[in-house]
Amino acid sequence: MGHKIDRLSLLPEPVLEHILSFMPLKRTLQLSILSKIWQKVWTLFPVPEFNSNVHSSDLSYVFNCYEISDKEKKQKITIKREERERFNYFVERTLVSRCRQKLGLNKFNLKILVMDELDQVLANRWIGYAIECNVKELNLCLKTYFYDSEEEPDNYQVPESVLTAKSIVKLKLSGGSLKSCYSDINLSSLRKLVLKRVDMNDRIFQTLISGCPVLEEMKIRKCYGLKNIHVRSLPRLVAVTLLYSPILKSFMLEAPNLKKLLLESMIVTDKWLHDVLSKHPLIESLEIRDCHMLKRIKISSDYLKILTICYCTKLVEVNIITLNLRRLKYCGDVISFSSNAWTLSEVILEFNNYDHLDVKRIEFLAKLNHPKFLAWDASYAKSVIASKELRETLQSPLYNVKQLKLSVVDPYDIIELVDALLWISPLLEILWIESWEEANICFKFSYEDRIYKSKNQSCCKLLSVLCWRHCLKTVQIENYGESIEKETIKRYFSKNAEILESFQYRRLLRSETR
Repeated sequence: MGHKIDRLSLLPEPVLEHILSFMPLKRTLQLSILSKIWQKVWTLFPVPEFNSNVHSSDLSYVFNCYEISDKEKKQKITIKREERERFNYFVERTLVSRCRQKLGLNKFNLKILVMDELDQVLANRWIGYAIECNVKELNLCLKTYFYDSEEEPDNYQVPESVLTAKSIVKLKLSGGSLKSCYSDINLSSLRKLVLKRVDMNDRIFQTLISGCPVLEEMKIRKCYGLKNIHVRSLPRLVAVTLLYSPILKSFMLEAPNLKKLLLESMIVTDKWLHDVLSKHPLIESLEIRDCHMLKRIKISSDYLKILTICYCTKLVEVNIITLNLRRLKYCGDVISFSSNAWTLSEVILEFNNYDHLDVKRIEFLAKLNHPKFLAWDASYAKSVIASKELRETLQSPLYNVKQLKLSVVDPYDIIELVDALLWISPLLEILWIESWEEANICFKFSYEDRIYKSKNQSCCKLLSVLCWRHCLKTVQIENYGESIEKETIKRYFSKNAEILESFQYRRLLRSETR
């Protein structure tokens, strides 16, 4: 038999590079070893990613494996101890080849556990190569542990060249230290900065921010050395995220074009938040989580479109004055809530109270001004079920809501739950019920043209229009996963819907839901 011809390798390099972008990383590396053509194409690949991870807390095991991973395809290759030099050579060869050919680099991801000085030298050199290739996006996850050290190791010192790289547009540092950086910082092209568990002080941070004149987005998470964050003179800054800074004493923000602000686990007061919002009237998205000093939040804005308030345990009141709010998410206790917002496109709710639906929560729902879509994470089914007495004395709080999605974790009685939800929103068009224990169900309803009711219809005496019992024409059910009591549901609607014309049921396999 004659030798098989490798026709694939004869394709133009741009085509091969396109093919490479769809391959699992393991297959890519195999091809780069077996074929010089594929090896060349790999060195030209614009987004190389090299990860070195710890598989166990047993430090002796750390020496036995390194790995490279392709996060998007979830493919991993284990690099054993005896293959470590080969892995290092592979990374070195890839980067050196790009530098020699003066090829640009769109993105470089390096996740490495620095075990000794050799690892530190290698990491510095690889980062240097990436910068020499004018990398645009640099993601560094840096962990340090010197095995022969008797004391806590020093953090990996981020090379100063990283902070003077004019090509970097996005910089993400996870771990490492900036405390040894004393030279001027010049990140003249940087638009997005992400700092997570980076060891630095106030002076270094101020120097860093001053060296980023076109910064648009900043995210800081658990940078323990920071005590005072002062952000000034960044006219292009539009998004700020601060997450868990327990020793932070002060935070001053002056960004006239700020549009997005996220605060989580921060020590902020009512006055501080009010002042920040007053100075930044263009904010369109505000997210506040686990800020336990906040008690009363008042927001007056012509631009706010998205508002999230979750798990602020001391919060008792929220007052929203805005006509453009479109999305609201609230998680926590029932509080005093008022809003003049027009119909919201979406509301997401999660109450801490898991007892049966009471007057306070019904009143809270009524103040939401009938959003087009409501997602309610109730955990327990009983927490959305109002008693018969309340249903007879209170108006349905969401009578104009069209779509409702309920998430529960416990088993439930399907008829009891549907009946309760159709009291809360008596003219629903779509109702989703998702459960960990039961089937996931989607109800689709259609109605006769609404007409005003007569006085003798007691079920909807508090409404100005007919409820579903008098105008429901069709019911369509799609059941995902476990089977449900189809006939029981059919009897329920046949008995309670006066003019029902059609009842359709369809059970979908899990493969059909993907």
